[in-house]
This record gives sequence, structure tokens and C-alpha cells, in this order.
Amino acid sequence: MGGHATKWGVFAAHFWGAFTGRLELERDGKRLAARLRFAGLRQQATPEDVDHRAARGLDRALFQRLTAGEWIERHQDLLVTGPTGTGKT
Repeated sequence: MGGHATKWGVFAAHFWGAFTGRLELERDGKRLAARLRFAGLRQQATPEDVDHRAARGLDRALFQRLTAGEWIERHQDLLVTGPTGTGKT
């Protein structure tokens, strides 16, 4: 009987872990959606939408590192500069 109870305990722990993880993902998604609405961006673009073939002088490896967000975790600033109309937004 003890083994049976232990299996149920493990199952319950996994279930609640998955359940609370799902709730956290939902909350994070809602927070992100609210921040994006508040930002009032005119375009719905993602890093995957960037055309690296365009002649912008964009370093693909650097771009991928920046989109990974490690600079945010390290509390560093990012300043993007360039001529008007080159897609900095």
C-alpha cells in the first residue's frame, strides 16, 4: 500500500508542478501583451521577420545575441542608432 501512495504523491507533485507552471506562463503572456499594448507600437514585427538579406550592415550573429536578451538580464542598456527609415523600431 505504501508504494501505491508514493506513486500517487509523485503524480500529484508532477501535476501541480505542471499546473502552476502553466499558470505562470499564462500570466507572463498576459503581462507581455499588456506591455505591448501600452507601448503603442505601430507595427506587429518580430525578430524572425527581419530580412537579413537587405543591405543594412546588420550583423546576424550580433542581432541573434541581442534578441536572446542576455543584456536585459545583466541590466545593461541598448542604444540603436541609424538613419531615418532604416527600421530601428
